[in-house]
Amino acid sequence: MDAGLQLEMNFERGGNRFQQCLNDGVFSLLVETGAPALDTEPEHAAERLRRLEEAVARVKELPAGLAITDKYHYQECWNIYDFISALPSERRDHHVVYLSGFDIQPQKLLETAKICATSGFRNLVPVSGSIKPGEREHEVRARNYTESVTMLKLLQDQKNPDIFCGVAANPFKYTRDACFAQYYKLIKKLNFGAGFMVSHLGWDIAKLQEMRWYLSSRGMHYPAIARLWMLTRDKLEKILRGEMPGVVLPNSLRKLLESEFRFSSAQFEAAQWRRLQLYAAGCKLLGFSGIQVAGVETPEKLSIAVRRITAGLKELDTFEQWRAAYREHLGQIDLSPYPHSFYVFDKLLSSQHPLQEIPQMRSAEIQTPSASEQIGDYLRRFMFPESDKQAPNERYVLKKILAGCHRCSICRLPQTMFICPEKCPKGLANGPCGGTRPGGGCEVSAIHECVHLRITRQALLRNEVDTLEDIFVPQSTRRNKKSRS
Repeated sequence: MDAGLQLEMNFERGGNRFQQCLNDGVFSLLVETGAPALDTEPEHAAERLRRLEEAVARVKELPAGLAITDKYHYQECWNIYDFISALPSERRDHHVVYLSGFDIQPQKLLETAKICATSGFRNLVPVSGSIKPGEREHEVRARNYTESVTMLKLLQDQKNPDIFCGVAANPFKYTRDACFAQYYKLIKKLNFGAGFMVSHLGWDIAKLQEMRWYLSSRGMHYPAIARLWMLTRDKLEKILRGEMPGVVLPNSLRKLLESEFRFSSAQFEAAQWRRLQLYAAGCKLLGFSGIQVAGVETPEKLSIAVRRITAGLKELDTFEQWRAAYREHLGQIDLSPYPHSFYVFDKLLSSQHPLQEIPQMRSAEIQTPSASEQIGDYLRRFMFPESDKQAPNERYVLKKILAGCHRCSICRLPQTMFICPEKCPKGLANGPCGGTRPGGGCEVSAIHECVHLRITRQALLRNEVDTLEDIFVPQSTRRNKKSRS
């Protein structure tokens, strides 16, 4: 459908403009902004949000809305609904609202989701939330993280037609186990009711194509939004300090950014605008339904961004044109963080679409467990085959010795390859978070592997991947007594 016609359509009361654009294949723009810190003056925060929304409403070149994050820039921030309630009611279905599971119980977050939907904010993206920078493992374990899959399950049980759920996806992982662990969890999220996905921040556009091809190879054709960044020097320094979990900045790109900044701040900014153009055009040609742009949180910057993006879409309207411009700008830079990074498919970015109807995945050996791991797996399966149907403290001593039991409120060993998911400091039971390191290291501690990679390897070895994609694993409630209500 032509974008101009789409903009003139009148949606009946109860419609969802954002969802309709995705359904009609109309490339859209989301402008990212976040709930402010608690010490921000309410009037100032509300006025800033209204001004940005008014600027978004004036965009005529393509459908536009806000993407409003929760506990992302500031984990001690305004309640997300209190913040977004300043927006006019007639355009609330244009926007996407993120709901963070950081330090909140599931039922409380579900109440917030219901209030948002009742008030016209229909497009909701639950995320598990990131750790506070500098927190140690025992501090992370003291908090409750409501997992995104848990929220999707609760929202699915509500059967509320007014709620259109999306999910976050992080394809920027560079080992076989880390890649597939993320994709299996993404499929689980889609199976539990998500209707669209938003990628994590990243610069490796080959990984964005990989995500599209992977889902296509599985016969799953869901709309996807690519999250891009108009990078500033402050944000660059924040990434380098490790304050942006899950965001990967390869050394080659870091050196390029630093060289651009050494010339002048104006040249640095000009290079970022050109990069935004290239990524926006590339994402559209690779089949993304839109982009979510961070770093343009003023009406003035938004106006520039819209001009640059629309100019880029017109300039680079074929894959061949885009690929030539992209290679000229970034083609000599390795955007993966490791010399031998894993990609699911060969020859990414060599063509717009897979050369075969079902793209052929690369083969890679599954890491064989050590002898001690194999013995431990055998003993756990033999000793606790029905532990999820028993009282959680039954056979506690044996479970402590063989499975590192954490006294969970419910035992889930048979559902997680007989590896206790409570080994995850966040207590995530349905797969890894987006904050895991690019090689699969835990977000909390670089020296520890994410426990869900071990679970993924066992599932691959036993040909039981469907367990990782289809079965909902409840979270333990042992930590809720320490979290905020």
